[in-house]
Amino acid sequence: MKIETLTLSAPDFAALDTLARRTDPAILWPVGPHPLVAHWLDHAVRLGCRRVVIHAADRPALIREELAEGAYWSLEIEVSSAPAPADAVALLRLPNEPQRPAPQTAAELLEWWLQLNLRWLADRKPDAVSIDRYRDDGGWIAPRATVHPSATLTAPYWIGAGTEIGPDCRIGPHAVVGAGCLLERDVRLENSLVLSGTFLGSHLDVDGKIFAGATLLDPSNGTRVEIMDRFIASALASPERPSGSRLAKMFRGLWRSGAVSAS
Repeated sequence: MKIETLTLSAPDFAALDTLARRTDPAILWPVGPHPLVAHWLDHAVRLGCRRVVIHAADRPALIREELAEGAYWSLEIEVSSAPAPADAVALLRLPNEPQRPAPQTAAELLEWWLQLNLRWLADRKPDAVSIDRYRDDGGWIAPRATVHPSATLTAPYWIGAGTEIGPDCRIGPHAVVGAGCLLERDVRLENSLVLSGTFLGSHLDVDGKIFAGATLLDPSNGTRVEIMDRFIASALASPERPSGSRLAKMFRGLWRSGAVSAS
């Protein structure tokens, strides 16, 4: 039986976001190549929904702008600032996962975000419809990404579009590297998330961390460190994050044909 309307509740973590200090609400934070909410809108399409209502107290206007009224998904999407009803699904997890407790501290918020990405990566299926290329070793590489022949990739891993992995790098297991990144020689990355447009210099050893340009976020210690030496880490000219309207223009036909998916 199809579900006509899927009702979602967006958590308000603005007061907790003292470490990542992002300018967007948590449901727009990237999980793999797409914001968290996109995975749920994908899910709504699979359920046969016609309409999605998102109750959001944290910057609802930004969510409306990002989703562009659902054109990309061919859904009717309403973003409401009214309190969520009791039956709304809290966006604290990915679809088909058990409910997760809400983070209570800034460090827990970072850990929540990191673990969302690592679970998304671990649960991807080889037959998932995606523009990413699934490799025989169990990892994923997006278009235009390059990996030096001497680099070692250990699944699960995901490397975003246009990213360059340098000589002797060791990527994985459990590594998510966003689009437009550059990892120089001998970078080891495990149990970690590197956001789009990040440069990491030679001989870095990264385990259980989040890198966003020159900002190092450590969920285990609840710390934020700004790297001053650009040869260690810095922000590159990252590709523009596609908005909902831009995605609609680029991929609407592909979506309807089933050629692309946010999962």
